[in-house]
Amino acid sequence: MGKSSHTIKYTWEEWVTIEEHIDEEFTKYVNKSGIPCGVDSDVRKKCESLAHFSHERSGENLMVVDMQGSVHSLFNPEIASKELVDGEEVLFSIGNLSLTAINNFIEHHTECSFYCTLLRR
Repeated sequence: MGKSSHTIKYTWEEWVTIEEHIDEEFTKYVNKSGIPCGVDSDVRKKCESLAHFSHERSGENLMVVDMQGSVHSLFNPEIASKELVDGEEVLFSIGNLSLTAINNFIEHHTECSFYCTLLRR
């Protein structure tokens, strides 16, 4: 069974999410700056293909980045969006590094893997 998280009300105006403890080694595959990191593994290639696919599928308006976890369980991704704010509201979260993350990924993702090809079908 997969890991679960629970959202609880911490105070009158604040909510928090509590996740189960991860016993296995925790690895970052694509950081929130959009740069692939760590060993060039199968899991990292899959994470890169998800970032690439999300960018193409959204019409180049956003990208899933900050993919990390243990084996095939990923936790706490961020979304980088082309537009950082809408009015006075930051889109998605304060971790949204916007075009910085998107441009970094495009610069460092110089060769598509087999998984990128699969997602284009």
